[in-house]
Amino acid sequence: MPAVSWRTARAEIATILTGVAITDPITTSILRVFQTEPKQVSDFPCVVVLGTEKSPARSSGLRQREMTAHLRLAVQDADQNRAADIIDALQDAITDAFDANLTLNGKASNVNGPYWELPGVVAVGGQEQFGADCTVRITLYDDPVFAA
Repeated sequence: MPAVSWRTARAEIATILTGVAITDPITTSILRVFQTEPKQVSDFPCVVVLGTEKSPARSSGLRQREMTAHLRLAVQDADQNRAADIIDALQDAITDAFDANLTLNGKASNVNGPYWELPGVVAVGGQEQFGADCTVRITLYDDPVFAA
């Protein structure tokens, strides 16, 4: 598999998440996926790709890169109980979206997660909204790039 940059992996995450939809407790979809922290947000629900941890490993001419993407889901609803229900439904829908695409559209060798934290108040675009953070672990295998 040819080398894939983090930028490419991040773009594929955005592609997978854009338009993830629910019909209960309300009908809505992810309206925007930000690939970096925005200065302000008006489109909710949204997901922000907060960043990544990267750890390369090498053996026998193979380079394996593990990336942990940190994502933040945020919703806006005047009713906090309904906001919690929306978060719960979107968490399931996002998990299903990754289940349906375990290779980031062929860009990754493996995708694990999302691993969700407890919902609560999160900061997005300088505002406090109801949301939840998660991590997604991505494994990328590169073609041999060095001698064993």
